Order: sequence, then C-alpha cells, then structure tokens
Amino acid sequence: MLTLECTVLNVIAKKGGSFTDKETGEVRITKDGHVAQLQWVEENKGVKKIIMKDINVKSMGDHYIKLQGKRIRVQVGIYESEQTRKPELYIPEGSIPMAVAA
Repeated sequence: MLTLECTVLNVIAKKGGSFTDKETGEVRITKDGHVAQLQWVEENKGVKKIIMKDINVKSMGDHYIKLQGKRIRVQVGIYESEQTRKPELYIPEGSIPMAVAA
C-alpha cells in the first residue's frame, strides 16, 4: 500500500441503486456510500501540478466529513483504468484517514 497526503475538499453522499452488468446481464444492487473530493500536488520533472479527484470512500464517509477542509494522510492502492489505460488511485475498504499537522 501507498500513503497519499491530500486535502479533503468535499464529501458527497451517493444513493444506492441497481444496474445491469453489461458482460453478464446480471442485475446488481449497490449500497449507499460517499465520494470524497481530494486534492494534492504532484511534481514531475520540476513541474508542479494540482490534482483533484473524486474517490469512492463507500461507508467511511463519516470519517471524511469530520476532516473536510483539512489535510489528511490515507492509505491508497493503484489499479489500471480500463477506459484510459492509465493508473488510478483507490482507497481500500476500512482505510481510515488521519489528520496531518499543518
């Protein structure tokens, strides 16, 4: 696992529902959850770039709501996006954010 240090900008509640899996045709049910808008700075070859991403935090939204507007440190993983073929971040289930002193 990697650790990401970022700022929690906003936390959005998402309502659960159902969808049809395109590959299997199976109807799947999704649970209620939260999406956190996180912001951090990446540096590549001396060029700084501000990144803002919406990351699904599922049922851990209450932890992120308490830390809204603050810098946090949280464990993340990496996967390859099927659409863009680029690496993307995800927050593993049960990974709790920790406030970072300024």
